[in-house]
Amino acid sequence: MKDFVPGSRLIVLSDLLQNSDTAQFCYRQNQMPPFRIFRERETYKNRLAPRSLEGIEVEVLLLQRYGYGQGSLKYCQSEEELTGFWRDYFTGNGAVNPVFTRIRDGHTAG
Repeated sequence: MKDFVPGSRLIVLSDLLQNSDTAQFCYRQNQMPPFRIFRERETYKNRLAPRSLEGIEVEVLLLQRYGYGQGSLKYCQSEEELTGFWRDYFTGNGAVNPVFTRIRDGHTAG
């Protein structure tokens, strides 16, 4: 993010799930506490915390997933829980009013 300055735009295209050695959101219990708690973890402070997002316009294109609260996603109850974490992440790092747009999985007949 070295080229990001106030007025820059960050567009994220993701399902917002994390599945790394640092965090496994929705896949493992207690991996996605509220952001105010997550940000106190040493791994967040040492490896994950971004530079300030102050003045950066953030738009998240959220790829919809199905099956929250069951199966492999049993530790997330809803899409709102996931987007709430990330909204707090972006605003907690200086972004103002990040925008989330849901991208639905659609089928067409042909």
